[in-house]
Amino acid sequence: MSEADYERAKADWYAATIAYMEGDPARRDHLDVDIARLARGVDAPVFVVEGGADAVIAPPQGEELAAMLDAAGNPDVTWRRYQSVNHFFTPQPDGTGAPGAVTDFGLDRRVKRDARDWVLDRLP
Repeated sequence: MSEADYERAKADWYAATIAYMEGDPARRDHLDVDIARLARGVDAPVFVVEGGADAVIAPPQGEELAAMLDAAGNPDVTWRRYQSVNHFFTPQPDGTGAPGAVTDFGLDRRVKRDARDWVLDRLP
């Protein structure tokens, strides 16, 4: 899709998500969180991971969070998006959104490998 179409689709998704959350008292308070302000207070190393098939915290929110942390001056921000991985970081077959399509409930091997390496790279 073109960059303009992508930006329109992203804006439409955010608008629909915000409308949904505004109508649900249990989720409404999430809209009041100032993520940029919180990002300015984080100075520890951060490994931001997102599943490309996550329907709850959908891309590009992880990438945007990493950019906020970086813009706030955090010197050690790593971001990774894992295609065919859902909200729980388990494999999600491409083109499926139904939880019933998931047959492997183990943590995706790429996520495990990268998280392990990220931590080991930061040990003294």
